Amino acid sequence: MKSDRVDTFAAPNSGFQTGVRAPLSINPRNTPGFSPGCRMGLFQKVSGPFYDKMCYSDRLKSSAGGVLLTQENEKGLKSASRRRLGGRAKLLVFALILVLAFAFLRCLHPFLAVSDPVPGGIIAIEGWIREIDIEQTVYKIDPAHDRDIYIISAIPGSSYERESVHKHSEYLAARLKSSGVPAERVHSVLYKASKKDRTYHMAVALRSWLRERDISVSSLNVITKGAHARRSRLLFRKAFGGKVKVGVIPTGDLAFDPAHWWRSRFGVGHMIYQGFAYIYAKFLFHPN
Repeated sequence: MKSDRVDTFAAPNSGFQTGVRAPLSINPRNTPGFSPGCRMGLFQKVSGPFYDKMCYSDRLKSSAGGVLLTQENEKGLKSASRRRLGGRAKLLVFALILVLAFAFLRCLHPFLAVSDPVPGGIIAIEGWIREIDIEQTVYKIDPAHDRDIYIISAIPGSSYERESVHKHSEYLAARLKSSGVPAERVHSVLYKASKKDRTYHMAVALRSWLRERDISVSSLNVITKGAHARRSRLLFRKAFGGKVKVGVIPTGDLAFDPAHWWRSRFGVGHMIYQGFAYIYAKFLFHPN
């Protein structure tokens, strides 16, 4: 004979005995011990003081399969769900960081070593570039160019260094003349060396040299080394003001592979220095 006894609980103070199926016609709203949100139905037995600490609406929820879920269960499921979402978010952030890092490595050198000449301007050569870059400098200049060329060099304190600078400037001028540039179009601009903001003082020296000789210019192109180009253009613009158009022509970086600069210790150090130097010149440097 089939027994009517099942493992169920009746609501507290409802008048029904434990273990007896509760009639489905009971209205929970009118039954003592039920809160308005309690739902009637069959619930599996759980351990612990059921009537004192649990309410059907607040602590028990029945799924379609009749599985009992407590608040602790729900918290565990929510916590697991948050962990899953957190893991996916971390993976997405990691992938985004990788993409940004790759873009940074690829784009930093082209950004700093910008090539942006302006037509018809005089040519200003930064005299600190090394002998290895001089041939590239000569190659960048068209002998048929009808504008003057200025080699700007800083004069250091010691006599030995001054002699070295003069020789370097003279050698560069000689190479330009031998490439077909008329001698009267090649000028050497010397100025007192400074310990900081050297590129800006170089631009100021050229500006002063031109003003002393009453030479007016409307545009100029700066020839400098690779990743220094964007900073040179910025500082020459600050020195000459908005009335003079300033372009830039970079030479190559022969000491490392510009397309893979992060593979060379020298390339890494050089690019990091040039990057921070440009940020300083762009946002922190304010000439008087």
